[in-house]
Amino acid sequence: MMKAVVMAGGEGTRLRPLTSNRPKPLVPVVGRPVMEHILALLRRHGVNQVIVTLQYLADQVEHYFGDGSDFGMDIRYSIETEPLGTAGSVRRCAEDLDDTFLVISGDALTDIDLTDVLEAHRQRGAWVTLALARVDNPREFGVVITDGHGAIQRFVEKPTWSEVFSDTINTGIYVLEPQALAEVPADQPYDFSKDLFPRLLAARAPLFGCPLDGYWCDIGNLAQLMQANEDALRGRVRLEVPGRRLTGDVFVGVGAYIDPAARLRGPLVVCENSAIRGDALIEGPAVIGPNSVIEHGCQLQRSVLLGNDHIGPRCTLQGALIGRGVRLASGAFVAEGAVIGDGCQLQEGCRVNAEVKLWPNKVVEPQAVVNQSIVWGSRGQRTLFGAAEVTGAANLDVTPEVAVRVGAAYGSCLQRGDAVVVSRDGHPASVMMKRALMAGLVSAGVRVHNLETVPLPVARYAASALGTRGGAFVQMPPDSPGTLAIRVLDARGIDIDTNLERKIENLYFREDVRRVSPDDVGTITYPAKVLDIYLTGYLATLGPAPEGQPLRAVVDYGGGTAAQVLPQALAELGCQVVGLHAAQASRRPQRTLTTDAAGPADGAEAEDLLELAHTVRALRADCGVRLDPSGERLTVVDDQGQAVPHQRALVLFAALATRQARAHEVAVPITATAAVEVVCARYGTTVRRTRSGSRALMDAAVAGGLTLAGDGHGGFAFPAFHPGLDALFATGLLFRWLGMEQRPLSALLTELPAPAVEAAVVSCPWQAKGLLMRRLVEATAGERVSLLDGIKLHQGDAWVAVLPDAHRPLVHLYAEPADGQGAELLAQYRSFIEGVVGEMTPAAAREAEE
Repeated sequence: MMKAVVMAGGEGTRLRPLTSNRPKPLVPVVGRPVMEHILALLRRHGVNQVIVTLQYLADQVEHYFGDGSDFGMDIRYSIETEPLGTAGSVRRCAEDLDDTFLVISGDALTDIDLTDVLEAHRQRGAWVTLALARVDNPREFGVVITDGHGAIQRFVEKPTWSEVFSDTINTGIYVLEPQALAEVPADQPYDFSKDLFPRLLAARAPLFGCPLDGYWCDIGNLAQLMQANEDALRGRVRLEVPGRRLTGDVFVGVGAYIDPAARLRGPLVVCENSAIRGDALIEGPAVIGPNSVIEHGCQLQRSVLLGNDHIGPRCTLQGALIGRGVRLASGAFVAEGAVIGDGCQLQEGCRVNAEVKLWPNKVVEPQAVVNQSIVWGSRGQRTLFGAAEVTGAANLDVTPEVAVRVGAAYGSCLQRGDAVVVSRDGHPASVMMKRALMAGLVSAGVRVHNLETVPLPVARYAASALGTRGGAFVQMPPDSPGTLAIRVLDARGIDIDTNLERKIENLYFREDVRRVSPDDVGTITYPAKVLDIYLTGYLATLGPAPEGQPLRAVVDYGGGTAAQVLPQALAELGCQVVGLHAAQASRRPQRTLTTDAAGPADGAEAEDLLELAHTVRALRADCGVRLDPSGERLTVVDDQGQAVPHQRALVLFAALATRQARAHEVAVPITATAAVEVVCARYGTTVRRTRSGSRALMDAAVAGGLTLAGDGHGGFAFPAFHPGLDALFATGLLFRWLGMEQRPLSALLTELPAPAVEAAVVSCPWQAKGLLMRRLVEATAGERVSLLDGIKLHQGDAWVAVLPDAHRPLVHLYAEPADGQGAELLAQYRSFIEGVVGEMTPAAAREAEE
């Protein structure tokens, strides 16, 4: 039976960056490695015993093809430790090649008739027969001249134009006899075209060429790879395009999903388990590799995706070549001829210009424009934490692999044998990621107290009450659909500081984590009565139920976990409570608590608030409270069924703290309404301003002296109980204080000053932020300015705050005028910011970035 040697040791340097971490034979054409197409060709011509010669990244080829049984072949491998040349590598297999055999490249695409070549070889009694093809530009190949009988007369390997005497070239497909292979010296570099064939020609050995009319493409560069995919789609080469034919020239693989609104214009193939969502437009020739996702609003033209890619909403690809495992965030643009290497991340609104190449695992920051190729280093910040947590698209950015590494890095910052608490919300993705996180922690020798599913405030309290060194909480944040977050806690149960964040990041990116011996792997335990521990502290801090008429309230638990503990706590306080959405929803709709800056509620949130308001009015309840699913934040509804904006709720809590708890000091961020100072001044209570963000507020709570800390977004902390944000405790304390007031909440609210804070977000490239802040400082010289966090300018009773976003190319604007004209004040400073950003010419932007 005929055997074949498939030469698959090539590096494919001209195909980089796609071959930076994959051998050329595994570069896919229409979703399948090119070598797989070669094996299919051999099988069609009755050849199923194959020896594969390997060198570069040999293990990848072995792993993919195995023993060949999945491909209907019998495959053995010959691996070179040192390069031996084309003939030298085949010579190593001589013991297994005792009859006529075929040699073929594993990294070229062809459908030539191998049976015709074999028949011509036998008829002529040749030692060697070369399969020949005609090409337009023969300079990159070996040019061959034959006589009228097919006997080879002359070779020139990679000629100059002055040496081009024919357009007939050597395809690298040969039929050989063992006696020809015997002319190759053993264990030394030797090449077929440069060494063996000229030697046989000089010795007048029977050396023949066989011109063929089939398709042949060397795939020697990226343009040829794009062309090979197009040729396959257009039927110019005979091979099997994966999947079924959806229409004339549109193929869809097994398990692929095509949204009815999607627009597909062939020729194109959507490979197995890929998804085209919404109104995405795909214009061929195009290949959507296996396990890829194209989101709504995308436009892909003449582009090839190798597989496992995620193209976010409203992205544009024009003639682009996308490696494996690439992620494009919304609005990214990739221009003609650009090549994106494996594992790259293109963030929101960035642009990769024509012919630019990104080597693997590069990160392009939001709004950045890439004008030149990036080979070394990484564009973008090597940061893991954003806004006090590790966050990203669930199972895309934050994967189980990421969670294991985060757990190992965090565990390596602790001592072997230390204990932490780990818990989660009820979403299935959180279950998966928490298990991966715990695996990383115990691998570093850290003991884990698995709290399973509890509200975040309970996890914070338990971290401190159980005497641990910290903890972690995994959740699908209610304000960010499809996003998963891992929040890391310190020994006090509050968010870790930036020093520990950086230490974890350094270990994570260096992969320099502690791996303990099997006997020292940490244990996972399930502590008993964690909810009881929290409830005991809760009630001890609040004290006995107030005398008088019991408070009637409606509580919307938001489908979260607060219903595990809050109903019992409120019952102990003597409250009469009706609960809504108390059943835990494992796949709940993503719902947020609207801030004042965000405008009115909409969607699922609006429905919830309307239901809560209707229930409060129908039951004539004293108030209502809606909790977010994590139990950290709340929205208040008064007895008239009116939702209380978060900034006004902050003023309410400050007023009640001063009146009912005789508070000495409360803490609020610089972006909170000035009405807090007004109500606190009535009772001599001091207001401490902090930086924005929950971590700064919790730091202030830890520092001592505070009765209340509130962030103006529905989050409150009560240091007498715990310094972490806790909507469960805030609900109980609010009900207790209202019970002591003995008057309607709506009446109390009318006595309080009304906040007038308005907010906006303005796009600002990273490189413009420094210039912007300098210009603001210069423009406000001599004015009353606070530089605690960004720049806050006081103009009489009015104020404006400009805060650069730490994680995105944005600037946050907050304003509270004295005359209620907040929109005008925001517009004035928006115009200032846009003017400064407009000063940044492209050259200046590049200079600032450098």
